[in-house]
Amino acid sequence: MTTATWPKNLKSCITSSKQRRKTPGFETSDVQAGPPFTQLVTEDTPTIYDVSFTFNRSEARAFRAWQTINNFANAGGWFYLPIQIEEGLTTQEVMLLPPGFQCTGQNNNVFSYSASVIVRQEVAEDDKFPMAILAMFENNPCTSIEEAGSLFDIAINLSLPEA
Repeated sequence: MTTATWPKNLKSCITSSKQRRKTPGFETSDVQAGPPFTQLVTEDTPTIYDVSFTFNRSEARAFRAWQTINNFANAGGWFYLPIQIEEGLTTQEVMLLPPGFQCTGQNNNVFSYSASVIVRQEVAEDDKFPMAILAMFENNPCTSIEEAGSLFDIAINLSLPEA
């Protein structure tokens, strides 16, 4: 089965109410004396987003039709969801967690939905160059990190076109 794509022209989740949580990949010792120590349990930890959506009546109808086509009410499933993260809008492959999309309210012709989704593998281009991102921030001659980031993109594209 193919992964469903988010409907074209349908707005994504509300940024102000989105929450991201990550399961810890380490344990801290329960010590009786002395300093605690940590132990790595796994590096493969899921990222879960609690998201909300607000649609007008026609968008809500399209949203419900998309859910029906992809059988999300009965089977959950993977889909691509545009999500705002620190570096901007990215498309993440996510799976709907139970109980799925829930209609949480209606105010006249405005419908609200919420859901929890788990990210298959969080996609963030910044993770490929963490040292450069930090250096841009710490040594920023520009007025904003976005402006420095644009200069960084140009430099990378010129020096490493295959990156």
